[in-house]
Order: sequence, then C-alpha cells, then structure tokens
Amino acid sequence: AAEPVNPQAQPIIPFARPVTDTDGQQKTVSIATPDNEVTVQAKPVILDAADLKAATGVLQPRDRSLNESAVEVQRRAANLDPARLLDSPTTDNGAPIVARDGTIISGNGRVLSLRAVYEQFPEQAAAYKQAIAQYGTSDANYDNPVLVMMLDQDMSIEQLADFADRSNRSAIATMSATGYGHEHGQYVPRRLDDCH
Repeated sequence: AAEPVNPQAQPIIPFARPVTDTDGQQKTVSIATPDNEVTVQAKPVILDAADLKAATGVLQPRDRSLNESAVEVQRRAANLDPARLLDSPTTDNGAPIVARDGTIISGNGRVLSLRAVYEQFPEQAAAYKQAIAQYGTSDANYDNPVLVMMLDQDMSIEQLADFADRSNRSAIATMSATGYGHEHGQYVPRRLDDCH
C-alpha cells in the first residue's frame, strides 16, 4: 500500500488567511486533547468552507457515517453557538483543527454543521461571521469563512493519527452505542414491571 500522505508536511494551503490581534501580531494558541496527554501549538486562520478537506484513513478514526447523522448536523446547525467555535483549551470543542494543507484533523462534525449553516440558516451564518470578525483581524473575504486552528508544529503521520484519535475521544463520544443500548435495555423492563 502507498505510504499515506502527511498533510502536516505539505505547504500551507495558499487560501489560509492569518488572524491577527489588535496589535497586528499573528495569534498563537495551545490546545490539549481531552485526556491532556497531547498539547499542540496552532495558529488561527480563516479558510473558505469549500477549501477544508475531510480527513481520511488513519486520520479519521471515528466513522462519520455512523456517528454523524444528517439530523444531528441539522440540529447543531440550527442551534449554532458561535462562541463554541472560537478558542477552546481542548480539541473536542472550539474551532476545527486542521493540518497545513487544510485537512481537518479534529472537528469534521463541526465543519459539516458550519456548511449546513451557510446553506440553510442565514441568521446563524451572520452571527458566526460576526463572531469570527470580532475574534481577530483578517483580510479574508470569503463567502463562507470558517475560523480554524492550523497546527503550527511539525508532526509525523503517526503523531497526527494519535492526536486525531485522542481528539475524538470526548466524554460523550466514548460512550458506545452498545453501552447506551445496554443501559437502556436494563431500564425498559423495570418500567414494564412497574406497569403490572
């Protein structure tokens, strides 16, 4: 099999527009995985939603088709809270995290919801655009801007895969469907017994 391409070893996507502080300095942030095992340095940039690439293979450990129903994407889009898509100390919240070539390492679901916002929810789209304009200064002039945190350190494909896997292990995401069914399976008979 061909060696997987390391998206962090590619040139920075040319469409990435840096976000600067009020003093004109490019911002830099530190973000930790939910288990606090890995901390990365990243720089906020703005990309158009269309230029973000979904991760594949080892970089996308969670099967989006199973975990991210269209209904859930719609629900999150309709109830978008822009503040939850800016800075976050952990990778399971905040702006999506991307590699230098625009591949999403953490936050595929957030990007799906933002695309839905731009397609169907103009009020939420306007609120989100306002939030990222207030977050920092950028010369981005995109129809569908997305604030992302671009990894700002060299990482191997193995390190990226480990980071992506840890980033996807939020407290909620780790509760498997089996665990959910088992808990609820135990609960239903008790309720039926209550009826007798």
